[in-house]
Amino acid sequence: MSERGHGRRVLFLDLLIPEPDRHASSLRSVQLLTLLRDWGWQVDFLHAAVSEPPAGADALERLGVRALPSGTLEAIEAYVRDAAAGYDLIYLAWVRLSRPLLPVIREAAPGRPVLYDSLDVNYLREYREARLTGNARTLARALRTKESERAVLLDAEASLAITPADARVLRALAPDARLFTVGMWTDPDPVERRPEPASLLFVGNLGAPHNHDCALYMMREVMPLLRPRVADLKLVLAGPDHNDIRRKIDGPDILLTGWQADLRPLFERATLFLAPLRFGSGLKGKMLQAMAHGLPIVASAIAAEGMPLVEGRDFLLADSAPAAAAAVERLLADPGLGRELAARAMETLRLHYGRESVERPFAEALASIV
Repeated sequence: MSERGHGRRVLFLDLLIPEPDRHASSLRSVQLLTLLRDWGWQVDFLHAAVSEPPAGADALERLGVRALPSGTLEAIEAYVRDAAAGYDLIYLAWVRLSRPLLPVIREAAPGRPVLYDSLDVNYLREYREARLTGNARTLARALRTKESERAVLLDAEASLAITPADARVLRALAPDARLFTVGMWTDPDPVERRPEPASLLFVGNLGAPHNHDCALYMMREVMPLLRPRVADLKLVLAGPDHNDIRRKIDGPDILLTGWQADLRPLFERATLFLAPLRFGSGLKGKMLQAMAHGLPIVASAIAAEGMPLVEGRDFLLADSAPAAAAAVERLLADPGLGRELAARAMETLRLHYGRESVERPFAEALASIV
């Protein structure tokens, strides 16, 4: 593959400059950028956020990626019109960016192959949110997103799904699309466990609707069931919290840490990982982290969706507040079961989420269009 990339140029278009310690999607971008550079591609990175911390561009430079000045969508369109014809491949992330840019690319650089990375099934995530909340505007947005995703899938030379579950949904949406399943890799990183008596950990960007909803759901529906029955109970919510969630904390046993550069101390002290997500799609980086660090997991089917995890073998299922509370109580009462679940989940991580699991299908996707 390195010979195929040697000397070729790719324009990598994303919504944000990668910040892997804040977003799972950023980690995914860094991994793909790393592979492209390892295979000899010359990579220019352009993103649509006007203000970014300087460290983001520095991290790209350390990867050997040239970070172009950020700008508005209009500025990106202008760059594409001027420069797209000079690239051998154009990578597009997220439907929100890809839908308006694809016509510009086709006009400016006819014949240049486009690789579209869905990152998750955006319309499915929005539809699930609408079904849960009953919000008609969210449903209307989901229907618009669905049509945008279909159009991009059919226009791009090849597309990436991040899990087999997402791939099935995208294939049903656009049966003629050329689709490859490319996930993320995560190495096992067991921590020295010093768990506190009943510390439940959740990690995620609390500004994202699905994580925000999950945090409120745990505070308002799961914790009230556990408090009368579990002593020294604590729910730790870790991640960026740039919204009003702090005003909604309703008990001294809820700890909101904000963004943490190093999450290992939280994983060391946590008794278990709790992720009863009620909507979402794609591969959940939080689940990979919990598996890598050796925590027993209580999670919803949506949190585990698209992963080769078996309920009762790798994790305990929690698709309702009573089920979540019962699973937490079960693990608190039986630490041996928690150790068994964590060990099997880590083995699943070793088997299915090594670097080769990303490298091989990504190489196939590139070879199919370049």
